[in-house]
Amino acid sequence: MGDWSYQIPTAGASALRRPALPSNVGGESKAHRGFRFRDGFSEVDMGCVKKGHRVAVAAAAAGLLLPAAPALAQEQRRMQIDEVVVSAQRRDEDMQSVAIAISAFSEEELSSRRIDGLGSLANRTPGLSIGEFTPSLPQVYIRGVGSNERGAAADPSTAVFIDEVYVGRVSGWTANLFDLERVEVLRGPQGTLYGKNVVGGAINLISRKPTEVFEAEVGASVGSFNLREFRGMVSGPLADNLSAKYAFSTKTRDGYLKSLVGDFPEAFPTTDPGALGRFDQLNRDMEFHRASLRWQPSDVLEVNLSFDNSTLDENAPNFKSVGSTVVAQAAAGLVENDQKRIRRNLNSQPARTKVETTGFSARADYDFDWGTLTSISAYREADNITQGCCNYSSLEDVAFLASSPTAPAGGQTSFSSSVGNFQDETSDQISQELRLSSAGTGPLEWVGGLYYLREEVDRTESFDFGLARFDGDGGFVVVLPPSVGSGASVAKTESMAVFGQASWNFNERLRLTAGARWTEDKRRISTVAQAGGLLFQEDFEVSRKDSWDEVTPRFAVDYQFSDQLFLYALASKGFKSGGYQGVVPRLETTVPFQPEFAWLYEVGFKSDFLDRRARVNVAAFLTDYTDLQVRQSLIPDDSETDTVINIVQNAADSEIRGIELEFVFLPVPGLTLSGTYAYLDATFSEFFAPAGFRTATGVDINQRKGNRLRNAPKHSLGLMAQYESTLRSGMRLINQLDWRYTSRNFQDPDNSVVSSIPAHSLLDARITLLSADEQWEFSLWAENLLDEDYFIHGFPSAGGGTMTPGAPRMAGVTLRWRN
Repeated sequence: MGDWSYQIPTAGASALRRPALPSNVGGESKAHRGFRFRDGFSEVDMGCVKKGHRVAVAAAAAGLLLPAAPALAQEQRRMQIDEVVVSAQRRDEDMQSVAIAISAFSEEELSSRRIDGLGSLANRTPGLSIGEFTPSLPQVYIRGVGSNERGAAADPSTAVFIDEVYVGRVSGWTANLFDLERVEVLRGPQGTLYGKNVVGGAINLISRKPTEVFEAEVGASVGSFNLREFRGMVSGPLADNLSAKYAFSTKTRDGYLKSLVGDFPEAFPTTDPGALGRFDQLNRDMEFHRASLRWQPSDVLEVNLSFDNSTLDENAPNFKSVGSTVVAQAAAGLVENDQKRIRRNLNSQPARTKVETTGFSARADYDFDWGTLTSISAYREADNITQGCCNYSSLEDVAFLASSPTAPAGGQTSFSSSVGNFQDETSDQISQELRLSSAGTGPLEWVGGLYYLREEVDRTESFDFGLARFDGDGGFVVVLPPSVGSGASVAKTESMAVFGQASWNFNERLRLTAGARWTEDKRRISTVAQAGGLLFQEDFEVSRKDSWDEVTPRFAVDYQFSDQLFLYALASKGFKSGGYQGVVPRLETTVPFQPEFAWLYEVGFKSDFLDRRARVNVAAFLTDYTDLQVRQSLIPDDSETDTVINIVQNAADSEIRGIELEFVFLPVPGLTLSGTYAYLDATFSEFFAPAGFRTATGVDINQRKGNRLRNAPKHSLGLMAQYESTLRSGMRLINQLDWRYTSRNFQDPDNSVVSSIPAHSLLDARITLLSADEQWEFSLWAENLLDEDYFIHGFPSAGGGTMTPGAPRMAGVTLRWRN
């Protein structure tokens, strides 16, 4: 079998200081791949019935206990953690010698740990938290820094880059993590070398390049809830110096959130399984394609072209109500906020989301003797349509609820006449980056460049909601008749930047780095609103424009204390530009919010010891966050109907302290132990009360000082154990357990417990059988093996909220072939 070693994504290389690696490292050559699965195929269902679940779980547990003595080849294997190459500083480097807190996931780990989306990525990365209001609106938080504003003229506080191309709208983040060479998660402000709005951190998705030899692979998975997934890739030369690659994936799955409505309202409420499931909620239908060309006309020039397209169709957003948000708890013996039935709700019609994203990029690298000139030109667009509804759809439904003997006086519910709510957003952007970097052969390493982005977002929203209040005697009063209100916004953004960074190596151990980026963002918006429903309270039309600019520096010093120990300290500033509100009910609430800023101070070490059989990386940090853009649910003091308005304001300052740990340990041949831990103390140091508003939860705004930030759990922990053995046939058996824990996660500035995400832990298991020639692979897997109940997103309101439940136990099988 030969000499081979594991490649662990949380691991880096030997601690020896090295110059920048050639651009073709980072996964292309087998010397840096180690043993890697070329891709992970989403997995499959063992049948959608409980019996199938029991079989999968029993088989997983039995496989993990199978005795298999390591073969001679295993005994001879090199017991060392492989090098991981990253491009976090715009050049290929050994991760263990980069003064940044970074987690990197190789192609192998993305497959073996079933990391197929941003949500599953968060479960394995310290300090990363992702909520999912809808699949088209992932909310990414790194070290407590993030954003949940979705308006046409607002930006996320963390950034996603696809092959170094900034993706401005979160609706463009929905693609599967497939056909990737690696994923890098950079924690903390990265405002020097990266595009705009990298206050919390950055996620880099690096796709696989076309190969110079023929490669092919196909895979299929079936699993719980009628999961069906197919993936494939073909890559190879077309002519001398020209190669191409095509990859695709499809995934369909039934929903796991069911309605108790049945034939509403006659059969309402019911627990009869025969009356359930008139429609699925949180189902998923995805498709992804990527085509790439790689042209190398000479030793000094390389051109890469890439086109990708993805579609997503899902019955979402659909929620589970908790607390007193709706009077579902009053309905004839049904308590909807029963935490033991989190995957049931009372929706009388499903919501639906459809997203399509398309991107094209052209990258050219020209090598001089002294450096490299890089040009990255890109175009991306996204179309996002969401059709949602309230829990009940007509006055007939409201009357049925009111007749319940348990309907409380004063309780109220929303209802609609037809539409519910509707959102339609189209966005497109073009970007250009020109970058010049040194060859990295001398004591001075440097990189500098220019960046330009232009983006346009068209967004239309309509809401068909009314409000009814129960009188406690079987009747109700219509507080606000349903009517359709709508708003449309067109936002245009232009961003320009000049950036540079230089590192001076005083000797083989000591290095000093300094850099800065000047950014100017110009933004204008035109908004038209038509009064109607609960949300839009008046007709208005307004146009505004603003611009913001800032210099964001970065300073770092690192010291190679020994071959096993790398030390670093850094200070970095992050900047996120201002913007405008999304859906607002009044003209006076269309005012812009201003930029937010963050200064990061961090120290850390990266270590390899026990002859590189063990690795421990630790980072400790303090983030001073000012003018924080906070989305709040507020009620105007003059509101007669207590209508809640969701607006963004520069409402707070925060100090965020934390410690992060990552480790890998190879104690004996065949056994790998790894884990992550993050402690996060993220609280508001100041909170400013806006004039003319009160909170929807009734909490005094001044009492928010000291509360925890949104999506900032105090503790998060992950552990993984993997054991590999070689059978007498030469086949390899790989058993893996993956466990993670997250403490309570608040969803609003008031730290409302009822709408928070409670602490929970999840356990995954996987058994893989790999053929001796490594061409065939069969996997049996289970996610959420213990079938835990948990939430992945919360939307608070007065006394309660709506929660998105996480997936129940999913089990399946995957079969894959590669040449």
